[in-house]
Amino acid sequence: MKTDRFPSKVPSFPIGSYNLRGIKPEDARSLYHFMSDKEVTQFTSLHAETLEDVQSWIELMMEQFEKKQSIYWVITENNHAIGRCHYIYLDAIHSRAEIGYYLAKEYWGCGIMTNAVAAIVEYGFEHLKLNRIEARSISRNYGSTRVLEKVGFSKEGTLRQHTFRAGEFFDVEVFSFLNADWQQSRNSL
Repeated sequence: MKTDRFPSKVPSFPIGSYNLRGIKPEDARSLYHFMSDKEVTQFTSLHAETLEDVQSWIELMMEQFEKKQSIYWVITENNHAIGRCHYIYLDAIHSRAEIGYYLAKEYWGCGIMTNAVAAIVEYGFEHLKLNRIEARSISRNYGSTRVLEKVGFSKEGTLRQHTFRAGEFFDVEVFSFLNADWQQSRNSL
């Protein structure tokens, strides 16, 4: 990914009856709703204790975008944030990035995150010209694994006892999606 392909503004696009758009400070309250939910964040690296935590996090994400280090989207329903997905560790030299995502639990099982991840994968390959998109998921996070598999990611391996959460170590599964695989899957449709 060449840095000249990095957008000057986070792009917005529809995903079914929902939308993806750039994160804004006004999203703090709706993001806090699910980022403070222990069930939603049990397998993630970020749990918000306070609204101020979310506000600080939004500021940091906006700064990282300005530095061309990450792209954060919120998934919205009627302009109300119900989830988020992102590219982090954008690497222009090696044309790769890592994705991550959260979704409010009342929207689980509806295919929303699968559509959102598919949309940002397409954006990554088509517009950022990424060669490789990576994802990591704690092995017990079956919903996340299903999303990645439905979109077309391949499991590469397991990082044993990689992450410490809630008093125990968890294995982390590593997934990837290569541009060549994505092109092949599009050509076979």
